[in-house]
Amino acid sequence: MRHPPRSEINEIATFVLLLGAFGLAPGVGHARPARQAPPATAAPAVAPDAPAAAEEGAVDEAAAEPEIPDLPDEAPPPSDADLASDADQASQGAGRAPSGAAAAITATSREALARARAAMLRDVVVVQRKAFLRRHRLEVAPFVASTINDTLIQHTAFGGELNFFISDILAVGLRGAYYLRNITDEEFYVRYHFGRVPSLNKYSWEATGNFSYIPIWGKLTLLNRPILHWDVWLSGGVGVTRTEVIPRDFVNEPFSNYSLTFPAAIGARLYLTRWMAVQVALRDNMMLDRLEQPGRTLPDAAEAKAKQSDAQFINNVFATVGVSFFLPTGFSYTSPR
Repeated sequence: MRHPPRSEINEIATFVLLLGAFGLAPGVGHARPARQAPPATAAPAVAPDAPAAAEEGAVDEAAAEPEIPDLPDEAPPPSDADLASDADQASQGAGRAPSGAAAAITATSREALARARAAMLRDVVVVQRKAFLRRHRLEVAPFVASTINDTLIQHTAFGGELNFFISDILAVGLRGAYYLRNITDEEFYVRYHFGRVPSLNKYSWEATGNFSYIPIWGKLTLLNRPILHWDVWLSGGVGVTRTEVIPRDFVNEPFSNYSLTFPAAIGARLYLTRWMAVQVALRDNMMLDRLEQPGRTLPDAAEAKAKQSDAQFINNVFATVGVSFFLPTGFSYTSPR
């Protein structure tokens, strides 16, 4: 039998020693260090003699599990109101809130939420409130006026109005004016150039009762200034106007009339503050007046009025400019809900 050479025996012995050095031999091995757990979660304790593989698995499981907050041992049962509310939500297709969250809302907090919701609804205004209210307020409106439809005689009037607003758009009032007359140059030309002497009456004063209505109101702004409110009003009424005849012949006595007057007007206000406005208007005082007849021969005023005068329907049209003051100066809103 042939024996292996010594060099082969040495190579086999060297191979066996290498196997033992790399842990393949029984009882020989090296343990890898355990991987460090994330700082948020601590790994459970492992016995010192536990295998390295078991320790590594425990660390991975601890890192994967999220932290669970502490919960109360036992939640109180929901109240009858909560059950009724849950039933209503279920009938409407809404999902029921978790029982723990529903139990946390007490009766006091529910009442507070209801009050907050009611306050929020009170603040929700779809239509913007008007910046000016007239209801149950008195308007004091001085004005100046001038006739615009008579070329032979012109009147300038100074007067005022008192209007009490029954509602925000309806008012009743009184109006008065005192007139100053001015004979124009056209009357002189007609008298002396054409040989015609016109019949003229001058106005002394007027007093009327009026009813006014506001059909239109709005707001505007100019050059990005604060918003101003305005309205358009209509007015009508009945009253009396005192007129006086201007005789053609100055030897005759003038006579006066108290003419039944039906005023009609349209105007507009522009509100500057909560208690003041400026206004313009176009007025027509329709009246039944008496004029001197041509060729008057009776110098006495009473006789001439009875026998030598003609009744005519007159339109006294004039333009007015004035201001309005409202009393009381303030007002408050009442909004029924």
